Amino acid sequence: MKVEYSLFRKETNSTMRSELGILLKKLRGKRTLRDVSEKTGLSHTYIRDLELGIRRATGKPIKPSAHVLKKLADAYQYPFEDLMRASGYEDLLQKNTNGDSNPCDIWQILSSENETALWKGRVLDEQQKKEIISVVEYVLSRSI
Repeated sequence: MKVEYSLFRKETNSTMRSELGILLKKLRGKRTLRDVSEKTGLSHTYIRDLELGIRRATGKPIKPSAHVLKKLADAYQYPFEDLMRASGYEDLLQKNTNGDSNPCDIWQILSSENETALWKGRVLDEQQKKEIISVVEYVLSRSI
């Protein structure tokens, strides 16, 4: 009995690539994975998984954290916001329809449970947001 092995083959990496993965591969250009690994502090295998859009060990889709995207943006000298969009984090970005850079109320962002706050690309949890509010309130109370 002849077995058709192609029937059992996993989907190829190229068909599983995500928008982010394609962008990361393009940004890396001729640099090696190890070069990027040194710049970012991320493992070269993890960076490759991001480029492929899957965790090769499990075959499941991979979604990097905002902190990881910040490291990659810095290494590639590429806008962090664009990497966030390519990763599907568009809802975390401040939307401004008229293009102006309007000031935002930091207290509103930090005190709202529905708002996601970032610090240097890292998502803050509720406890961290409360602690930041306490520190800012203390600093502001001293300056009155």
